[in-house]
Amino acid sequence: QIGLNSICDQSPIETIIYEYSPTPSTMVNFTWTGSNSLNGLGVTASVSGTNQFAIQGTPSTGVTQTTIYTYQIETVGLRYFNVFGKRQDPHGAYAAVIPKWTADMIANQDIWINGDGETSRDFCYIDNTVEANILAATQQHKSESRIFNVAMGDRTTLNQLHNYIKNSLIESGLAISKEPIYRDFRIGDVRHSQADISKISDTLSYLGSVRVESGIKKTVKWYLKEKNISFG
Repeated sequence: QIGLNSICDQSPIETIIYEYSPTPSTMVNFTWTGSNSLNGLGVTASVSGTNQFAIQGTPSTGVTQTTIYTYQIETVGLRYFNVFGKRQDPHGAYAAVIPKWTADMIANQDIWINGDGETSRDFCYIDNTVEANILAATQQHKSESRIFNVAMGDRTTLNQLHNYIKNSLIESGLAISKEPIYRDFRIGDVRHSQADISKISDTLSYLGSVRVESGIKKTVKWYLKEKNISFG
């Protein structure tokens, strides 16, 4: 948030992902990213925080929107949904579920699932996120500044996710015999999350061609190759 505030305090802005106008000192496109948590429990791109991640991100969104109106800068906002892929740290306090489960399965550790495993998320492989960033930074936007969801427009349950990772490891030669252990649903968790990606598909021609299961296979192969890696 502090970094974004500093960037938005500059006029003209000359950093992040941008396009130059004929005058190098003038920026005509400013692309910023944020969490899908800002969507709250709704399906639109309006700010409606319902958890700590949304609350933390709301001020940054407000600063960006103020800058848009003050300096008449054309911006594109990208809201990421559950991005995963290579190089995610599986050991951190806030480790995402995919790297954590992958590392734990490789190490033959127990896998814990909160609730019945039917909680779902719109998981998005990193290559799709890169595609969205490139499209946002390089295309000319003829309309007003916009915010786009970056996801697959689909839901994957935790049970499905567990099976994808497990099957990918088995296909790679590992013997995975442990079943997941279910425990109480975590208070405050959203039961289901799914993005509407029609706007980014129609406006930026975003494809999101790497499906979740395919992305899991790519991710698992990397962790198997780098299973002794030490993350800082």
